[in-house]
Amino acid sequence: MRLFNPRGEGKGGLIFGLFVLFATIFVAWKTVPLMIKVYAYEDKFKEECKYLHRRSLDALKTDLIFDAQQQELPVTEDDITVSKAANTLKADANFVVPIDLAVYVYNWNVSINYEAPIFE
Repeated sequence: MRLFNPRGEGKGGLIFGLFVLFATIFVAWKTVPLMIKVYAYEDKFKEECKYLHRRSLDALKTDLIFDAQQQELPVTEDDITVSKAANTLKADANFVVPIDLAVYVYNWNVSINYEAPIFE
């Protein structure tokens, strides 16, 4: 076993490896909770659209915005489009979720689409 390294290699690899590890943990700590909120909202979005139950399209849109506010997502009325044609419901939500990474703000473009027949 060599205790003395005559080639001059230091602990640079260890420091770099620890930096990469901490950077990965920090990015995951910032992004994973937002991803969970977005995917939970996507499930709720599709569930609300699936069970329309004679609600008007405006009431559905209001419910979708309320659900986004519960998940603390930046969804406005302009971000959601809902239309009904020939027993088919089509709903889309396109919004941007900013993820603050301390040195950079990543804008995650989220697009949720739902299209299915209506059974009333």
